[in-house]
Amino acid sequence: MISMSPWTRTDALIAAVVMAIGGVVCFAGWWEVSTRASMAEQIMPLDLAIVGLVVIGAGQVLWFLRGRRAVHTRRWLLLGTAAAPRRAATVIAGDDRLAGTERFYHRLDCPMVDDRPWGATSRAAHEASGRIPCGVCIP
Repeated sequence: MISMSPWTRTDALIAAVVMAIGGVVCFAGWWEVSTRASMAEQIMPLDLAIVGLVVIGAGQVLWFLRGRRAVHTRRWLLLGTAAAPRRAATVIAGDDRLAGTERFYHRLDCPMVDDRPWGATSRAAHEASGRIPCGVCIP
């Protein structure tokens, strides 16, 4: 049976060991801070506890990035070069019908225009009102 998880057992083990080491270091720093009375004596153990927290965070980042890389690889294997679709910036001669309101103006077939009641106007009208071209459809 194929696992649906993006992580392998090795990934889980490595991340768990790194986070466990960080937890032990953090606990040791906390334990040492709790046994000292003056603030001056607590600085070094507090630094140790902070290092433990950083190691725990590094283990979680390692876990997250490993899963992200596995998902990216699977998506690339499934979709090939279509994994990151980009719309071609084709300019049709004489097509000066663009839509938009607020900040950007779009081609009429742009996914950002779907389900919006925007009327089509000319590029000159959009640029005169201070709108900038959409980065998705690149009108």
